[in-house]
Amino acid sequence: DCPDKEKYLLKTAKAVYFENQYKSAASYARKALAINPNSGDAYLTIGMAIASSAPSCNADDIQKSGIYWLATDYFYKAKSVDPSVAEQANKYIGTYKKYFASKEAVFFANLKEGESFTVECWGENTKVKINE
Repeated sequence: DCPDKEKYLLKTAKAVYFENQYKSAASYARKALAINPNSGDAYLTIGMAIASSAPSCNADDIQKSGIYWLATDYFYKAKSVDPSVAEQANKYIGTYKKYFASKEAVFFANLKEGESFTVECWGENTKVKINE
């Protein structure tokens, strides 16, 4: 019943993020979203947690691309619900788009741009995106 619960959850999410506890960071940010579904900051935090987890996910190149596809989904969502974070979201999108798989890599993985893709490390779905 704390009126500042969302703020404290986001602070906790960021604190554990900086301790490289990415799944915990995303979990706390999701709890903040349960209070305020229009928290761009919470979506940014989840996206950063996902993107930062790529080196530790023991994934092949396509799965690593999937991690960045998923992270950018959260950045797009952040700016769609909260225009005040659009500049930061666009910065993150620009940073992580360069890690998307090439058209050739997607082709050789028997995938197509726009089709559903499961990011195993996070157990979430995203869409296949191409580094253009």
